[in-house]
Amino acid sequence: MKSPQFIQLYQADHAAIRAELANGLLASPAHTSPKYLYDALGSRLFEAITELPEYYPTRVEVGIFASHGADMAKAMPAGATLIDLGAGNCNKAASLFDRFRPTRYVAVDISVDFLRNALACLQRQYPALDMVGVGMDFCAGLTLPSEAGDMADTPA
Repeated sequence: MKSPQFIQLYQADHAAIRAELANGLLASPAHTSPKYLYDALGSRLFEAITELPEYYPTRVEVGIFASHGADMAKAMPAGATLIDLGAGNCNKAASLFDRFRPTRYVAVDISVDFLRNALACLQRQYPALDMVGVGMDFCAGLTLPSEAGDMADTPA
């Protein structure tokens, strides 16, 4: 069985983090970027929040995939790479695997430990699928590393 590859692009700059948090907390009203909440515990908490009736976006996306997945798959070329931005537990993208039949899955998230665990479970379900986890902060831009595959010719 294959093992997921991991690429860690996000490197914490502790001085910049302290400055950003201090500026946000001293602002009126005080605020902070949610990206600082996405460690393993924060990611599990977010999963619990998505189960609440008040949080509908995840259910809407799942519904769209269920209703339109077959049509979406028709637009996917054979052997495509499926790129999942903000992958989290990878469940939404995984629901498309059987229809899309990608040859590579690139899961991108800031919570690398959480992503690592999700991909390890997913790799057991899809042992032949190449999987790459990319730990990155979207605030720093969105350029995927070449190790994630040749993205220039691969539709997302």
